[in-house]
Amino acid sequence: MKQRIITAIIAIPIALFLIRMGGVFYAAGVIVLSYVGWRELRNMLVGAGDKIYAVTGCLPVIALVIAAAISGEKTILPILVISVIAIMLDTLFHYRDGRWISETALGFFGVMYVGVLFAHFVFLRNLTGKIYSAGFLGQLSLGEALLWTVMFGTWASDTFAYFFGCNFGKHKLLPAVSPKKSVEGAVAGFVGCILVIQGLGSCWL
Repeated sequence: MKQRIITAIIAIPIALFLIRMGGVFYAAGVIVLSYVGWRELRNMLVGAGDKIYAVTGCLPVIALVIAAAISGEKTILPILVISVIAIMLDTLFHYRDGRWISETALGFFGVMYVGVLFAHFVFLRNLTGKIYSAGFLGQLSLGEALLWTVMFGTWASDTFAYFFGCNFGKHKLLPAVSPKKSVEGAVAGFVGCILVIQGLGSCWL
């Protein structure tokens, strides 16, 4: 609990600053998060006895976020094509280990799962349109309003799931993946997320 509070105290002001600033600052933050996300995925796979190519797996993830910030969706498809070719070429140097099929597939998966998704955080923030009034957050563009809706919904889900699960959780959700998570906490997180998003939507959307 203490660690969660400390993380929130540090992370929320940083997120507030980066999302409000947008532009280069926000893109740099997303690049860092995409790299951290890819590293987490790689560590999970290595822990399970699998492997994912380091260079050809990670560079396209970062390139996708940079491309989203600089040129929008125009270069996403070319980068994906180049990344597929690069991973397949990398396979030529690893095929003797006997697991090149799974390693190649996991490389593609990492690029799509981490790179494409984080690139859309940039796309979402850059949406323009109607300006919304959001209380202490001030005036928000369409992209910023939608992004804050996603962020607050995610935080609400985690918070509701944690507190409800700790106090009322009796049925394990998926012990092999996360031993402490419960069905009751998951349901509370889902409901809490919906309520918060609905509330935000009523306020500024």
